[in-house]
Amino acid sequence: MGGTLIEPYPSVGEVYTRVARRFGIEANPREVSANFSRAWKTKVAFNHSRAAWSELVRASFQNLGEISTECFDAIYNEFAQPSAWRIYPDVVPILESLSSAKKRLGIISNWDERLRPLLNALKLSDYFESIIISQEVGYPKPRIEIFHAAAEAFRIPASNILHIGDGRKEDYEGARAAGFKAIHLDRSKNAATGSIRSLADLPQIIE
Repeated sequence: MGGTLIEPYPSVGEVYTRVARRFGIEANPREVSANFSRAWKTKVAFNHSRAAWSELVRASFQNLGEISTECFDAIYNEFAQPSAWRIYPDVVPILESLSSAKKRLGIISNWDERLRPLLNALKLSDYFESIIISQEVGYPKPRIEIFHAAAEAFRIPASNILHIGDGRKEDYEGARAAGFKAIHLDRSKNAATGSIRSLADLPQIIE
């Protein structure tokens, strides 16, 4: 989901600081985003639980303000709202195209209980036959178990499934280790060789 279909809007730091301001915390969104990015890249055994998110949010405000339980709850709930997210411009057109071509679509996401309501609110749910969420199955990507859960949901061999995601380790390497075909989506300006920069590139690849 995140980084592939949707992204925080206008940014993690903007959303965090907007909510924190209601609790008397004034912080620079860029500093909060930078702190979040460092904490996200160095996270260990992150299980997408509420407690894990609480630690990450507090790390995002390191030296910028003390996050109370009430403030964290408000930030957590804010990211369940569609207003905190933006659907990438290439997403709906490719979902429409693939659906029209009778391709079976699914989601495998490292997420929590907020994902299904969020998908409904963003009007994306109906495109997907299967939605596999790490917190529900008990394994995050890149563990092969979460990919196998998707194959079981589709009732087809893993080798018949193509997985597309923005995480090199979690998505591309994890999917290949589970026996899936895989494509790495790199939306950056300096996309790695062998990666695609947009979901609009998919039709030429999967014809």
